[in-house]
Amino acid sequence: MIKVLNRADANMQQFAADRNAVMANMSNKVRNQAFYVWFQKVKDNSESKTCATSATTDMISVDEAYAHCANVARRHYENFPVASVLVPLRMRKHLFAIYAFSRLADDIADEPWTTDTSARIAALDELEQKLVGSSDISEDPVFVALHQTIKEARLPLAPFLRLLTAFKSDVNFVTPTTWEDVLAYCSNSADPVGELFLRLDHNGREPSAEAIACSNAICTALQITNFLQDLGTDLQRGRSYLPHHRQ
Repeated sequence: MIKVLNRADANMQQFAADRNAVMANMSNKVRNQAFYVWFQKVKDNSESKTCATSATTDMISVDEAYAHCANVARRHYENFPVASVLVPLRMRKHLFAIYAFSRLADDIADEPWTTDTSARIAALDELEQKLVGSSDISEDPVFVALHQTIKEARLPLAPFLRLLTAFKSDVNFVTPTTWEDVLAYCSNSADPVGELFLRLDHNGREPSAEAIACSNAICTALQITNFLQDLGTDLQRGRSYLPHHRQ
């Protein structure tokens, strides 16, 4: 299985390099039209190569789905560890599944080479349909793992839906004018992650309202810190997640 995943990684890296070379020579209009087609090809390529099963079935096993999610977490750079050794072993596979879902959605929302917002919103809508169970997920490793995690850990869908709301607001970005706007964004972009981690830690037990409030405060602070860290890069892209005037 590891050999299959390693070969798939190499194929995906080559696929991405080929895509970037082609996209560099395309006009904005062509890139916009090509985005959704590219997104579907990436998913098809990933699903067919990283989660190949026996020759007699196309179904992805839960173990293969979790292995795929762990590989996604390991091959992406983050400024924080994903499911480090400090996290209890029973939680790690679930964190990998949640991360893979978030990474997939974030990559759709944050593609810098397209301005076609409708294609990205449509792709995020497709993720939402898979999340709520209205689309087939049998060949999608991220959602096979995620639905197993939701079932085993008894996680509500609300935090995941709030994350998708934040990603959609990234697509249709509006510069915040007040700190209330910033906090509203954080309540969807950061707080759900902390709540999900808290629920995993509670192992099926409902966290107290006080615990969730403390988690939200920490996650909001971390999100604002991240805004400050990325301020220069974001301004180069013509956006700022912080208000420009004093309140």
